[in-house]
Amino acid sequence: VYYYEEPLFQDGPVSVAISDVVGSGVMYYTSAGNSNADLNGLQVASYEAASYRPTTCPLGLTYPGKDCHNFNFNPTGTAVNADQVTLAANGTLDIDLQWSEPWNGVVTDFDLYLLDMSGNVVESDYTTNSGPGGTQQPFAYIYHQNLTGSPQNYQIVITRYDGTGTPRIKFFFSQNTSKLTYVEFNMSAGEDTVGPTISGHSASRYVSSVGATPYDNANSVEIFSSRGPAAHYWGPVIGTLAASPIETETLLQPDFTATDLVCTTFFFIYDGTSKCYRFQGTSAAAPHAAAVAALVLQAARRYHLNLNQYSMKALLQSTAVTITTADSYAAGAGRLDAFAAMTAILPYHASVPIVSR
Repeated sequence: VYYYEEPLFQDGPVSVAISDVVGSGVMYYTSAGNSNADLNGLQVASYEAASYRPTTCPLGLTYPGKDCHNFNFNPTGTAVNADQVTLAANGTLDIDLQWSEPWNGVVTDFDLYLLDMSGNVVESDYTTNSGPGGTQQPFAYIYHQNLTGSPQNYQIVITRYDGTGTPRIKFFFSQNTSKLTYVEFNMSAGEDTVGPTISGHSASRYVSSVGATPYDNANSVEIFSSRGPAAHYWGPVIGTLAASPIETETLLQPDFTATDLVCTTFFFIYDGTSKCYRFQGTSAAAPHAAAVAALVLQAARRYHLNLNQYSMKALLQSTAVTITTADSYAAGAGRLDAFAAMTAILPYHASVPIVSR
């Protein structure tokens, strides 16, 4: 389950609820997300600037506001007020923009636009975010499908409609984005970061966040599996008061990967060779990780060993198999190994050996 409005820069209400149940002894496993986009080996599914850099706006905006973000990180270079992307025919673009101001304490109103190459507005979100009548969520969102029948170029534009703040800004292409064939700003440079997409409660110290490894290639990570890291700059969302700033909390997630694309009796992709339906995605991987944890927990209780969410995570990470074709931002500690985890938890004098099959 994914919520677009979950904060990128602090723990939101979902993460707070998870912290409550984990505090009561529950172990919580979540999908890392399916929001990565790979273009010729470049991971391009997000863009983040350390601060909003104002410049003039393109012509044609419905509510142009005061200024627009300059995507050129070089202060002496020519300002670039849009990020160009290309969608193939029937491709979709799903953009989640957020900025580093706390929920219930939003003082700057940013808007998000998608323009065609002539400057015409294709999609927009100019919701009022700041002020007494605003949403008080630092969030804007647009969705677009290219129904023209041919590849189309678009421009992503971020405007500052109200306020004087220049906070950190980030947008990412969510899991509904498809057939993305070009992104202008496709590499990290200066203080701008491109690539990480893990977000919301999938990036929280309270959870075990699970990426996906395909059943038929154990030394890989699914290309769509969301990448880390993530960072929090504000305390959690509790009640209606704005959280205070915190020392930057860097979340090196996902924590590990587990298998997806296994056979089910009904769901998702029909495999005519195996005559089964294969369930793809990190949503398929997360319950497999939870199942491994359940086996380990059962064994631990048999030998009167107490494990909580954090000791279990440490155990599963320490026994995971390194995935050599992916970095830790995609694979975490590696692919879960149930046999190794079970073997590690049992005392050496265990009378019942674990048999691998």
